[in-house]
Amino acid sequence: MANDEHRLAEDRALRNTARAVLDTDVALLRDRLSPSNLKDRAADGIEAAKLRVSDTVSDITTNHRGAAAAGLTAVAAVTALFFGRKTIMQAFRGPPVDAAEEPENSLPQQIESDTE
Repeated sequence: MANDEHRLAEDRALRNTARAVLDTDVALLRDRLSPSNLKDRAADGIEAAKLRVSDTVSDITTNHRGAAAAGLTAVAAVTALFFGRKTIMQAFRGPPVDAAEEPENSLPQQIESDTE
């Protein structure tokens, strides 16, 4: 019987120790999942990702300067064409035609003569 009481006391001590470990783990988990910690961890993750992307872009442009310059030149050319598109199209069409310079057999005159 003394042996059983001794074993019961050991089991209770083991149970209490396991419960204390579990309570500590739950408290740590709650602390890690608190909104302020989640916000801080997300901000740290975004900052780390930003630094990785910045380093990668820096390495690529250092190793491929010609391609980067060609890309920037292409972007500048497309931008210039976009903003100058009206002027360019006007150059291909030629000067605007005045009403005084229209030939005599133009369509508006024929319509006027048919209506009289």
